[in-house]
Amino acid sequence: MSVTVAIRKTIKWGGAFAVVLLVAVWVASGWWWVSVGRGRPWLVWVTQGRLVLDRYKAIGPSDSFTPLSFRGGSREPESGPYLLWSFVWGETATSFGITRSCIPLWFPTLLVAIPTALAWRADRRAWRWERIGLCPACGYDRRGLAPAAVCPECGAAASAAVVAEVVAKR
Repeated sequence: MSVTVAIRKTIKWGGAFAVVLLVAVWVASGWWWVSVGRGRPWLVWVTQGRLVLDRYKAIGPSDSFTPLSFRGGSREPESGPYLLWSFVWGETATSFGITRSCIPLWFPTLLVAIPTALAWRADRRAWRWERIGLCPACGYDRRGLAPAAVCPECGAAASAAVVAEVVAKR
């Protein structure tokens, strides 16, 4: 297996797993919330379809080192799912000393889904080209070549599956 095929497979399957996980978290965050933080200096939330970073203004030296905590809960069940779609950058609530930034979870999902879809498309194209007798790397017509010959266009070796199929037909 070539390095590019291995990278493409990693992007393809790792990206598919990440997209499914992000979509599940995105949908679930309409009903539930989870927070991770150190109390006063910062708090990270996943709620309402967004990743929220709250930075608290330190009031004194005792506020700077609080233990790391994980918390979670659910919203009111009768209200149904509630997903927010907008970005928020550095919104400040001055009375509490909180600076809040929010990234909607659809954005990282989209950033992961695009290269994943492109990797799936490239893999499908290479498979299709190989099935009809073209070089899977460049699309050169290999039908007049010996089964084990390298591609004269790009130098890619014939795959073992194609060689085995040609030998089996003889």
